[in-house]
Amino acid sequence: MAKKSAAAKLGVKMKKATSKDWKIKPLPKKRSLIPADRHFTLAEMNRIKRGVIPLEMEEKWFIFFKRNRLYFHRSWTGYCVFVAHFKRRQGGYVLHLIEANRNARQYSETEDAYDAKLFFYILDLLLLGRETPFPSKAGVSPDVVPIQQWSQVGKAMLSESKSGSKGPAGFIAALDQASKPNYLGDPEVVGKLLREFSSAAMQRRKDGEDPEEAEICDYDHAQKMADIFLGKASDYAPIIPWNSPGHIDKWLINEIYYFEIAGETPDLTVFNAMMCYLKEIYNLAEYVTHDSKSDEWMDHEINKITAHYIHLLLGIPYKDPDEPDENSEDP
Repeated sequence: MAKKSAAAKLGVKMKKATSKDWKIKPLPKKRSLIPADRHFTLAEMNRIKRGVIPLEMEEKWFIFFKRNRLYFHRSWTGYCVFVAHFKRRQGGYVLHLIEANRNARQYSETEDAYDAKLFFYILDLLLLGRETPFPSKAGVSPDVVPIQQWSQVGKAMLSESKSGSKGPAGFIAALDQASKPNYLGDPEVVGKLLREFSSAAMQRRKDGEDPEEAEICDYDHAQKMADIFLGKASDYAPIIPWNSPGHIDKWLINEIYYFEIAGETPDLTVFNAMMCYLKEIYNLAEYVTHDSKSDEWMDHEINKITAHYIHLLLGIPYKDPDEPDENSEDP
């Protein structure tokens, strides 16, 4: 009996995906053409043509088939990363070309050979339900591999653990963490923490609390947030080893370049990042007091700031969704 695809195992809608099922952006003009030569049977193509429609934020790809092309879009941003070209052959199809995104603002990979491996890994896992090894690069620490794998396929990596295959200790530990409540690799968990942090701070000021007392509360809450994102809070399951000193704090220093957040300790660095988030919310509120804006505009801007920090805390590069795409063309 054929195995179910990862999509079926994880509860993704089983209707056939079309380009209208998701908000997507076209593959940019800056792209790489990667030759390929892999044959698929008609039965395999029937499964491939169904595509993938994500139901949760942890499901990383929206995939659809149209006019002998298979489109891979990131579910969060809608960016098109791969377009695979098929030709009909006797008894099936041949995949003969992969177009890969090379717009550095949308996709950071530059190696064609690695992208080919990654493309077929995603195809095999999400569309054909085949448990294949994740294509980690040479020299990458085994403890980092689960983070990379989660970034690429999200919850689908959990289905692989059920096969009983052995893996490095870091990989097994990451799988265990990802199945726990309040997992810090879940964007909804991270977003909820940030929104509660900013909402509490704004409410104190709205209620007219003494400014000095309100500031002390801000500091206390920011310190609790730092403890959480450095893996020190027992109520939250950290990403291993991301949520630990020497990992998330160094990333934040590099990414939040517009403020000086580097502290003497990792704790102080992450604390400063949390206060930086709050400062952006306060600056927005201050701006609104001098230039009247609608509640819808305010909510949109707060959501943009929060989305940026969700990306930062998950180690994902961020691009402002309101910025126009460069060098883009329709599929």
